[in-house]
Amino acid sequence: MEGIPRMISSAEVIERERGKPSVSAGQTVRDVLTRYPATGPIFLQHGPMFTVKPGELYLRYEELTLEKYATLNRIDLDALLKLLNAAAEGEDRPPARENPYRTGPVVGTVGYTGSYREPDSNVELARVVDVQTARGPE
Repeated sequence: MEGIPRMISSAEVIERERGKPSVSAGQTVRDVLTRYPATGPIFLQHGPMFTVKPGELYLRYEELTLEKYATLNRIDLDALLKLLNAAAEGEDRPPARENPYRTGPVVGTVGYTGSYREPDSNVELARVVDVQTARGPE
């Protein structure tokens, strides 16, 4: 079919974007933070990522584009894009749409803290009501 452009797959888009970090004004703050976590401190230094509406109790975390974020915080958009692109260049992270678990989950002990102790085998279990009744009112 001549004249009709061929649709490219997301895998082709990811492959084209690999190695070429590019942050543009149309991207959302969430997308940039997801793809380039090193940009987080830049956003924190330049102002809030939420909007405040008079008369409302809660803050709104709307989908802010970089252009809206710059306008909201009175920042020069070009300077912000330069900073974000510089931070993105040092990032070795794959695009956000790529599945990080394609090889399977990490195997091992995850979630234990330094204060975790194995349960002792000679622990006596007692119902709370029985213990409180035995103590009596204080």
